[in-house]
Amino acid sequence: MKGWTMRCTAVCCLLACCLLAFIPHTTHAQGPFGIGLIVGEPTGISGKYHLSDRNAIDGALGFSPFDRMRLHADYLWLSRPFGERRLVFSYGAGLAIGF
Repeated sequence: MKGWTMRCTAVCCLLACCLLAFIPHTTHAQGPFGIGLIVGEPTGISGKYHLSDRNAIDGALGFSPFDRMRLHADYLWLSRPFGERRLVFSYGAGLAIGF
């Protein structure tokens, strides 16, 4: 099982690199929901839903090469320092479960 998980992680990383190579560097979210990839430990998918201009919920499902899964969700408060719309600081509280 450990070998399969390592291969799955390697394939996910390769796929993420290929996808990122074809995405223009000026892409922006077109709505309140965004989805992304997590590369590293754990590797998986993530999502974020903006409830308002100042609040969001995010979560992720990740797989570890050491035969573990992780699920987490957070409630976030967003602030934009210096009046800069492109720079967003996120802070919040959440819950993580590993199994």
